[in-house]
Amino acid sequence: MQAVIIGSAAYLADYPDIDLIADQGFLDAFKAQAPLDMESVSPLAHHCVFPQTLEGIVEIHVPKEGSAHHRVLMAFSELDTHEHRDVCGFPVKVASLPVLAALKKAHLISPHKWERHIEQYGVIKDRLGVEVFKPSDYGLRSLYKLHRKEILDSAKDHPRLNVRKGEFFVDAERYNIFDHDTVHKAVALKDIPAYTLMTDGEVWCSRSKWREMTAEDKLRCLMEEASVLALERSIIPALFLEGQSFMGSEWAFKMALQKICTTITSGWFRDYAIEHYQQAVEHRPDYASMFFEGVKRGVVVAVNREVICG
Repeated sequence: MQAVIIGSAAYLADYPDIDLIADQGFLDAFKAQAPLDMESVSPLAHHCVFPQTLEGIVEIHVPKEGSAHHRVLMAFSELDTHEHRDVCGFPVKVASLPVLAALKKAHLISPHKWERHIEQYGVIKDRLGVEVFKPSDYGLRSLYKLHRKEILDSAKDHPRLNVRKGEFFVDAERYNIFDHDTVHKAVALKDIPAYTLMTDGEVWCSRSKWREMTAEDKLRCLMEEASVLALERSIIPALFLEGQSFMGSEWAFKMALQKICTTITSGWFRDYAIEHYQQAVEHRPDYASMFFEGVKRGVVVAVNREVICG
């Protein structure tokens, strides 16, 4: 019988929700002594929940052979010297921080429970003592890529980065009230918008140009993109379109960052956004004031005066 703790209980003491990946033998033995609350089957795992254990809620997943979780289970079953813990009288192993980070990072391309996952990912990185987690540094690139594919298979397609400018923001056309480029100018943290440093002709995001940018300009680019997205998808619609709610500039900025990390970008820029999410939140500019000042000074150009004037 084999079982491995993954999730928050692997790195937080006394965490009440214990997630286990286990083989069928372990699950059968556990079911024999614990009251079963729920049992389900998914494409990737047989899932059981035991809510009345002394330790708290225990969730046991029997992963499908060939899945990322199955790989973890098989790898840790061979590590006799790894950390053990007692769960309801059963000895189980504990997944390492690098493995937890690889699995958690794979989840961050999906909006599902995203705020919870990004918070936990930050804690794991702090425990590892790294600002940027690279699965390849720990020999976990294949595990990360496999689990990321599993997450992607259950999510919708993400856009490509190497598209022309007119195509990249096509999803935002219904919020086309102010000229997009002039909104960027209004919230630019330096003389020019940071995204212009990585454009190459009509290609919106050039990786070679990105590599030439300083660390400061890369973070500035992420914050400016989030600021514009927050304005165009939240603040401006709340001001000028009926039926649009607004929960504050901080909320709008975080939601914009989440979209950048999940559904509106892909590839290396999305990966950068995931790894630097916390820095962007901590250095969030007063982008709403910058936008309104830009409107006042004539920097921001209206393209739909009918909506603005009512």
